[in-house]
Amino acid sequence: MSEKTVSEKKAKQDFRFTGLSFFLYAAALLYIPHLFLLYMREGIPEIMENRILYFGIYYIFLLVGNLLPILLLKNRFSIKMKQFMGAIGDSLATIIGQTLVFFAIVTASMYISNTIGGYLNLEETLLSNIGTPLRAEYLDSPLFVFMFTAACPLLEEVLYRGVLLSALRRYGSFFALFVTTLLFALAHSAFTDFLPAAVMGFLLGKIALRYRSIQPTIAIHILFNLFLYFLAVAPASVTKYMQYGLLVVYLGAIIFLLINHGLTGYRVSRSANSMFALKLFFTRFSVIQVIILLIGHSFLLLFLP
Repeated sequence: MSEKTVSEKKAKQDFRFTGLSFFLYAAALLYIPHLFLLYMREGIPEIMENRILYFGIYYIFLLVGNLLPILLLKNRFSIKMKQFMGAIGDSLATIIGQTLVFFAIVTASMYISNTIGGYLNLEETLLSNIGTPLRAEYLDSPLFVFMFTAACPLLEEVLYRGVLLSALRRYGSFFALFVTTLLFALAHSAFTDFLPAAVMGFLLGKIALRYRSIQPTIAIHILFNLFLYFLAVAPASVTKYMQYGLLVVYLGAIIFLLINHGLTGYRVSRSANSMFALKLFFTRFSVIQVIILLIGHSFLLLFLP
């Protein structure tokens, strides 16, 4: 995933293609399932009552929505799986320390986001997967639990920290990290999800850049989603003690940061190549369309169930 010098014309073509790929991603994973859900509620309510059938259909949307841009970008940029699935080559203690820091920073950002959302009369939420909201009525479905805790984290990591990060890194590490973080955050439709999703995308992106592998990011993402699921299903008599567990996490994170002088040991500098790529990327019409679509879906959820 080394940076390469490429022509401006080639960069524009690559960015236009990336925008078109994510246009299909937004349509297949966010808009079409949402419209289909509304249709089922009004026209075929019996499907809503059959959780296996309902989540089976939703799982198909999830697979198609993620695999479509993965395959398109993988083919366009000639990316091989070994480029982002290599061995980690670091100690288990370091990986555990980075996981503690990740949990501490993301949970803190969730608290900040929900606090701000409370002042704006927005519903308090736990961070959901893209296109798979964490709702109380879904928690008793084994298929939903599998989607939330395993399938979604795996697909999101392959798409964002795997294929997309590898594709864009040739234009600069800072550029690749910025774009993947922004798109990952915007794709989380709830407004209160934007800040923690951005923090999550940034931290996972830095870890993927350091190790040139998404193996640790997949593991961290799955663990964090299991943690969120536990928060959603655990009784109040248990969750009231969570503050003590989080205190241990925060202390462990602080100790790790003090010992290692940073989260990943990987510095991402803003090169001239990255800044020029940012200008080209965000002036492509297909990219602008994607950003409008992603933001529009967040507003759509404010007015439609």
